[in-house]
Amino acid sequence: MKKWLLGCVALLLTCTAARAELWTYATPQEIHIVPDGLVLIGDFNRAGVLCASGPQGIFLPATDPMFREKMSLALSAKAAGKNIRALIEDPIEFGCAKVHGTGYFPVVSRYFWQLTD
Repeated sequence: MKKWLLGCVALLLTCTAARAELWTYATPQEIHIVPDGLVLIGDFNRAGVLCASGPQGIFLPATDPMFREKMSLALSAKAAGKNIRALIEDPIEFGCAKVHGTGYFPVVSRYFWQLTD
């Protein structure tokens, strides 16, 4: 019984430890509208995102259900000098999108896109 209980606890800890998320925020310095979505270039934290090879930035896919609203918010943030705060979900190591001529950018979660000071 004790071994079974220890095994369940170990499995639970392994599953929760494997989940990685990264909150990132910055004031967009450049906004690129590309065929597959939107790239925001700025001083975004991408620590642990091994696949990212382009400038400091994040990628919002055009398939996002609220793409137009989020693009509008990004343009407003750039104009007002405000931050966009977004979540890069698991797998942060390999969850990147290729943007031709620029590099690979981490893909942000469709659930979190905030305008902050």
